[in-house]
Amino acid sequence: MKCPRCEGTGKCIECRGTGSITCSQCGGEGKLPLKLPTGAVKETKCHTCNGEGKVPCSPTCESCQGAGEITPVLQKEVREKYVPSWIRVKEYSAFASMAILVLNLIVFIVTSIGPSRDNIFYLLGILNGYAVLDGQWWRIVTAMFMHLGILHFIVNSYSLFILCPPIEKIVGSLRFVILYMVSGIAGNLLTVLIDPGMWSAGASGAIFGVFGAFFGLNYRYRIFPAALMNQLYMILVINVAISLTPGINLWAHLGGLAGGFLVSVLIKLR
Repeated sequence: MKCPRCEGTGKCIECRGTGSITCSQCGGEGKLPLKLPTGAVKETKCHTCNGEGKVPCSPTCESCQGAGEITPVLQKEVREKYVPSWIRVKEYSAFASMAILVLNLIVFIVTSIGPSRDNIFYLLGILNGYAVLDGQWWRIVTAMFMHLGILHFIVNSYSLFILCPPIEKIVGSLRFVILYMVSGIAGNLLTVLIDPGMWSAGASGAIFGVFGAFFGLNYRYRIFPAALMNQLYMILVINVAISLTPGINLWAHLGGLAGGFLVSVLIKLR
């Protein structure tokens, strides 16, 4: 990781590697005014810099010790000082994540009762590209909160519960909702464009967007430990592989992942 303080040069940012800086006591003049008892003023040598106008300074960057890169020993210290950290960023609540979870539960209960589930799914807005192209654009949004079975609902709810609150606590509820919605919509739009005949529903596109947010925020701010990111990369690879299984909407997952990454890169942390 390139040192964020010296930007990889390895040089002290104050002296630019020269080994000396201007004396703050005399401003580089080497002399100081001395008022005599008679009221007269004469110049005297600055004792801080010994009249030279400069004081010694380490020519190497104190953060990376001249290496230009952050060593594992110094990485934590430098991240806390010079790189925005999710510990230093104001921590928000996870209200929106829990609200989405409850909304998904309500919709699941509604779609699970009644004699004709197919009609309920259609009326509430399951995704179908041809219906969207025919003017029923709301299906791009409503399908995000619907699930096609108990296993589908449980898996997505667990993923939402685990992944969404940490991101919401970093970026805030409003920006999290925007990220979540944009991700889900991006995934559904990609589905409509590539496979308009598919019938699809679920929060997985938006959840993949939250995956993308982890990578996007870490790409811009380096705020997550390397061990966590390695685990997320492995989980992502496994989930993309599972997405290749027939009957699973790969396009919603990939579209959501890309949407979440792009939105998170644009987010400015406080």
